[in-house]
Amino acid sequence: MTLPKRVLLVEDELITQRLLKDVCHSEGIEVVGCVDNAPGALTIIRDEDEIDLILLDINIKGPMDGLRLAHKIRQMGTYCIVMATAYADKDTLQEAEDIAPDGYMVKPYSMANVLVSFQMAYVKFKESKKNIKTFAMPSSNKDDIWITDDIRYSEQKMAVYFKGDRVDFTVKEIQLIDLLSEHINETVSYATIFHTLWQEDADKGTSLRTLVYNMRRRLPELPLISYSKIGYMLKQTS
Repeated sequence: MTLPKRVLLVEDELITQRLLKDVCHSEGIEVVGCVDNAPGALTIIRDEDEIDLILLDINIKGPMDGLRLAHKIRQMGTYCIVMATAYADKDTLQEAEDIAPDGYMVKPYSMANVLVSFQMAYVKFKESKKNIKTFAMPSSNKDDIWITDDIRYSEQKMAVYFKGDRVDFTVKEIQLIDLLSEHINETVSYATIFHTLWQEDADKGTSLRTLVYNMRRRLPELPLISYSKIGYMLKQTS
């Protein structure tokens, strides 16, 4: 079983914290922190060099709930996130989907449920990182593209910079930007985007809408233009 080696647990119930720590210790998983609030989680993330997986309960203590904390974590870097909730209603799951977590867990937990969820999420996360490394293979004919006066896309590094600072886009988001930058100022069809980013995934339409929604929230200045029933364009204004 492929399991993460170091995990952060963000859970507000003391009994559940103990269960999660017992499950982790039984499998030799190091718990780098176990907290019930957003400030504590953010401090650990900033201090720790390596966290393989973050289990994040939607309902935690303090003014920042788990969903807002997840968005904050996404802005800090690339982490494997498993969202947990006692409520499996449609609205809650839709909110969690906007974050594009690597896995879900519904309370109450069992030892088997925790381990399987950790394994599936971690394997998915590692495969995504492997794909982006392959996808980002440097090429001698790749160069920087100035999308606007403030936004630069480095094809070689597969990274977006806003006013000189790197923007922490996810694997899929970078793949979409790379595809659109190859056809800058041209409309790329939904079919081409689906084939390039998801191949065999089922609900591609919802996935693409969520992807674009998250990109626009992360970098509102990005000139990503949508054309209903046609596709998307990255409009160069520089």
